Amino acid sequence: MTKLEKRLEVLWKNQNPFVVYRLPKSKEIHIFFQEENQLHKTDDFSESGFVMTSFESLASHSFIPNSKSERFPKPEVQDFKSDPVVFPEDETRKSRFIELVKKAQSEIAQGHIKKVVLSRSIDLKTEENPSTLFLALENKYQDALTYLWHHPLVGTWLGATPEQFIEASSKSTLTMALAGTQIYTPNKNPHWSSKEKEEQALVTQQVLSDLKTLFKEKGSKFFGYAFPVLSEDDVKDCLEVLKKKHHSARHFCYAYQIGVEHTQYRAHDDGEPNNSAGLPIYGQIQSFEVTNTLIVFVRYFGGTKLGAGGLISAYKKSAQLALTASDIIEQTINVQFKLTFNYD
Repeated sequence: MTKLEKRLEVLWKNQNPFVVYRLPKSKEIHIFFQEENQLHKTDDFSESGFVMTSFESLASHSFIPNSKSERFPKPEVQDFKSDPVVFPEDETRKSRFIELVKKAQSEIAQGHIKKVVLSRSIDLKTEENPSTLFLALENKYQDALTYLWHHPLVGTWLGATPEQFIEASSKSTLTMALAGTQIYTPNKNPHWSSKEKEEQALVTQQVLSDLKTLFKEKGSKFFGYAFPVLSEDDVKDCLEVLKKKHHSARHFCYAYQIGVEHTQYRAHDDGEPNNSAGLPIYGQIQSFEVTNTLIVFVRYFGGTKLGAGGLISAYKKSAQLALTASDIIEQTINVQFKLTFNYD
C-alpha cells in the first residue's frame, strides 16, 4: 500500500472532511483536509479551497479550505482489468425517462427550445472504498480532472471531467464553448459531426449573449436581463429567479412597461440614489419604443462609489446593451369586428 493509499484510508476511516484531486495531465495529487467537522460555506467564492455545489441557485456553497494540504506523486499507470458493470433497471423510472425524452424531442421539433440536457439517476451498491474508486478513476482518465470530495455533514462526490469551465487571473477571465470531447491524437485532425458542431454553436451563442449584457464601471459589475412580460406577476417571477441566481448581489434595479394604448410602468432604484437607476433604464425602454418589456440590472459593488451622475450613465449604457443584445419582436395590434346586416 502506497503512502497516498494509507493517507486516504486514514481520512476515510476517521471521517475527516477532505478532497483529493488531480488536475489534467498533472504528476501530482493534492489533498485538502480538515481535522474538525466544521462545514465551511461561501457565498461569493472569495475563499480558497475546493467548492462542491449544486446546479441549483443556492445561497451558499460548501467547500474544503486549502489551509491544510498535502501533495503526493501520481501513481504509475496500471492496466486494470475489470468486469463490465451491469446497472439495475427500474422499469417504472425507465418508462418515465423515455416519456420525458419524447416530450423534449417534441418541444425541439416545435421550435420551443433548441437544446436540453436530460439525465436520470441509477442506484448501484458497491462494497468498494471511495478512495479505491478514486484511484481507479484517476488511473483511467489521465487527461481529466479527477476528484473525491467528502464531508460527513454533506455527502460524498466522485467524478472525472475533461471540461474547464473558467480560468481567472487578475486581468482576465477565460472560458470555452465545449460541446464534445475526443481523444487527442498528434498530427491528426479530429472529425466533428454536424450534431457536435451545432451544439458547440449554441453554447458559443449563449456565452456571447451573456457577455454582451455585462457592463463594468470602476470595479462594479452590471449584469443586464431583458424579459417579455404581460403582467406584474410576470415581473415578480422574473425578479425572484434573478435574486436566487445572484444571491450575493447588492442591487436589483429595474424598469418595465406593460400595455399599448393604456400603459403601465414602473422604475425602481432598489437602494441606489433616487432616480439614478430605474429612470435611466426606463428611458431606454422608451427610446427603443418597446413595451411588454422588463429590464433588470444586477449590480455587484466594486468598492468605488460612482455617484449619481456615474450611476445614471452606467445604468443607461447597460440598458442599451441589454436591449441591443435582445431579439425585439414586432407584433400587429389585431382588433376583431363582427358585422351583421340584412341580405336584400
